[in-house]
Amino acid sequence: MSTYRFIWRLPSQSQLYGFKAQENGLDAFAFAPFVLQTSEVKKYFHKGTITPIDEMGIAAFFDELQLPINHTSVTAPKNQYLQGVKEAKTAIEQQHFDKVVLARNKWIEGRVDYNAMFANMLQKYPNAFVFACVAEDGLLMLGATPETLLNYNGTTLYTEALGGTLYNNTYGDKELKEHQQIRDYIEQQILSLDLSTTIGAIKTKQAGNVSHLCSVFSVSVNDSNKVNQLLERLHPTPAVCGFPKGSAMQFIIENEAFERGYYAGFLGPVSHDNHQQLFVNLRSGMGYQNGLMLMAGAGINEMSVEEDEWVETERKMDTLLNCVHLIKN
Repeated sequence: MSTYRFIWRLPSQSQLYGFKAQENGLDAFAFAPFVLQTSEVKKYFHKGTITPIDEMGIAAFFDELQLPINHTSVTAPKNQYLQGVKEAKTAIEQQHFDKVVLARNKWIEGRVDYNAMFANMLQKYPNAFVFACVAEDGLLMLGATPETLLNYNGTTLYTEALGGTLYNNTYGDKELKEHQQIRDYIEQQILSLDLSTTIGAIKTKQAGNVSHLCSVFSVSVNDSNKVNQLLERLHPTPAVCGFPKGSAMQFIIENEAFERGYYAGFLGPVSHDNHQQLFVNLRSGMGYQNGLMLMAGAGINEMSVEEDEWVETERKMDTLLNCVHLIKN
């Protein structure tokens, strides 16, 4: 039996990789939930060995899955999500927070060919981090995320502010403000560690059929402790949580219709020389024997329009929905 628990392909590359869990392994793979149980992020770095794999290795990974059955099979109703957006805007007006990211789920009933789905994701999204991970409970999570949380090569660290979604072929005041909040937050966290950074110009980044505003940060750092400290401060960013972080997260926990689990957490390979390539767990879903649970969120501020936010989550879920291959009995 294969012992790979994680398989992936890095953005703009063709080679596939797998991770074999080993207590004495020199490499690692980070797999962390949205709500961390400990602030020590290294607890979520699983030791093991990273090796290149081919299509046979991918097939073996999916052949050996022992997936649970989803007995709830509930999709959060549209009116519930729209009401949640209204309540978020009210909380913003009352100055509980400036922004919050409200997510929802969608259940796709049927037996999914996950191997074929993964192959479709690789083909359709060459610039995404495409992954499949098996959690401790045997649950499969797979996705094609566009968002880099942290890329560190030993001397330079890169991160990005990704937020503000193109709507009706334009970026309005709502999207520009949303992006600027994320950008300002990341810059503040970098400067708080006495690190200097260069911030690139705001550009557009395509993510499947959705486009976002993106700013890339370049930070010179050769202290791995500071890299870990920055990771602890960045996650979760305003792009997936909100701002201020504490009050926004509390609203999410109390008001979302599902528990995020690993969705909007972070994941990625860490080589033996501490080269870290970590991504935000977005455009993802959880796989079961009897179907697939998709998840997506939208950033809410005082300028949000309820129906627009619903449409945005629909378009984001289409990233995986367009790749689903159902097995006909």
